Amino acid sequence: MIEKIKLLNNLIQCNTLDEIMVLSYKLLGNPAFVTDVGHSVLAYTDVTVDEIWEKNIKTDNLTMEFINGDIRLKSEQEAAFSSPVALRINKTYNGENQIKKGLTYNGKRLGLLIVIEKHRKFEPEAVEIVDLIGNVIARKLASNDDMLLRQENSKNTFFLSLLGGKKYSKDQMFIHSSILNIPADHRLYVCVIGNKKEADDHERDTSPLNEFLKKLPASYLSFIYENNVVLLLSSEDDVQDFRTEFRVLEEYLKKNHLFGGISNSFTNLNELKEYYLQGLRALSIGYKLGRTAALYPFSNLMLYDIFQNMPSDKLWHELHPNIIKLLRYDQENGTQLCRTMHAWLDNHKSQTKTSEVLYIHRNTVNYRIDQCSQVMGITLKNHDSLYPYYLSLCILEYLGRI
Repeated sequence: MIEKIKLLNNLIQCNTLDEIMVLSYKLLGNPAFVTDVGHSVLAYTDVTVDEIWEKNIKTDNLTMEFINGDIRLKSEQEAAFSSPVALRINKTYNGENQIKKGLTYNGKRLGLLIVIEKHRKFEPEAVEIVDLIGNVIARKLASNDDMLLRQENSKNTFFLSLLGGKKYSKDQMFIHSSILNIPADHRLYVCVIGNKKEADDHERDTSPLNEFLKKLPASYLSFIYENNVVLLLSSEDDVQDFRTEFRVLEEYLKKNHLFGGISNSFTNLNELKEYYLQGLRALSIGYKLGRTAALYPFSNLMLYDIFQNMPSDKLWHELHPNIIKLLRYDQENGTQLCRTMHAWLDNHKSQTKTSEVLYIHRNTVNYRIDQCSQVMGITLKNHDSLYPYYLSLCILEYLGRI
């Protein structure tokens, strides 16, 4: 026991992971290895174990079966990261027991420490010792800039491979999702971040986006693709109000004079490319419409996405005659009846919300809607079928006429 206490005290004096692995073997009497979040072997006990060890560990060619033991127990890895202490897991690696420790620091996942009961039986204090060793390793990894850079590159490689069309199996996707701490039961959204000025420039200066990426909170999964900052957002349920759900993000974007196009929700990361393109289209449409909000949800812009595939003259001919009449009235009298009616319908006929959007008094909204009724010769407030008018007003907004 005295010898173990001395060895434990020596742990904090170790300068390298290899030194820690040597002490680990002296303390536990069993082989161990450390991986990063991408399952690359960072260090291992340099002892003779068996053929499986030689094939996986010493060649840095870990298979998922090796990491998880029995493939049916793949949730062990997630459990190891979720547990505040090391976990003892029975009968996994080649029939032997393991102790797994998820290596985290300040909430960031760094890797795994795995000890295999191969050379001698685990003693009662083995889990506690592995826990202590794992904490020392986590601090070492967190202070290693090269290690953190490699993890960042591993994350980027995964996302870029998906955007390049690569498909992962269900089990492979589980591993990567666990590493990146993406909840399996959450709805996912792609948010493509851009700068309006840069979008208008022929040669884009991406330095503001790179600076923005550096300042993002660690809780956001982010990467650069096609000169855009891309965020992967998640929510327990389908988001109904994006400005409320992602309020912190919107405030962050406004502060940095940036905008974000948000895709519809999805659950299968193999579809990341399709939803990235959807978020990109939402961003482009938001720019075109000149929306003042920082977030552009695609679900609110689907009509305009359809408009993008139609010639402008074709769209013009789709306008309802009453809306053409209202537009001409605006042009002749310098009024904003089309814009007011569009905002009114867009806000479900709420005078309060419409007044807030247009920065006018509620009574002004009421007066203008009455004017719209008079010009078009219908009673808007009691009209049940206003969608054709709303569609026409959306076309006018898309064409830049209101």
